[in-house]
Amino acid sequence: MLISLKHKFIFLHIPKTGGTSAKKALEGIAEDISPHVREGAKGLIAKRQAMGLELNPPHMSLCGLAALLEVDLSEYIISCVVRHPFDRLISYYKYLRHHNQAHRLHNLAKNLDIDSFVCEFINDNGHDTEPQFNYFVPSQDLVIKGHRILRYEHLDYEFSQLANFLGLPNLELPKLNQSKAEEALVLSNASKELLASFEAETFKLMRYA
Repeated sequence: MLISLKHKFIFLHIPKTGGTSAKKALEGIAEDISPHVREGAKGLIAKRQAMGLELNPPHMSLCGLAALLEVDLSEYIISCVVRHPFDRLISYYKYLRHHNQAHRLHNLAKNLDIDSFVCEFINDNGHDTEPQFNYFVPSQDLVIKGHRILRYEHLDYEFSQLANFLGLPNLELPKLNQSKAEEALVLSNASKELLASFEAETFKLMRYA
């Protein structure tokens, strides 16, 4: 997550969508969140500092951000990158299985096949296993200025459009966290049906098939 008070812009990073590259490109306009943290959330920031973590929680939803920061979100454009749920789930599984042994779901991915993992992922209650739609949709009483949702499948073009929108046409999108060639994985039809239901709002909004 990052925020720019100057540009009235917030970027939310949904895991395994290409958001790391977009976030890196936008770091130059990001501002320190410390002066804007709500009194009740300062303990969270202090804890992150004590653990040597970055101040900004990396994968925070819009509703989580509203609880963290004392800013008028009705003045802000909210942006994020969204990816086809089938491709995202496969990428997430490979990442957890092969590249992040410290993640709480590493052992799950390591010990389960992809279809068994889908069931566990959907039933998990962690902050990083929410449907993508839940990351950027406002709650009923939360008002924002608007959205700029980027699709992973067209990220270069749509990021350039975002940069122009922000008045920063020279922003370049780095290629980061690209998955290495690993085993080819295919979801079963049953897993696809589960994910289609789990990510129904994402499918509808982004017109994924």
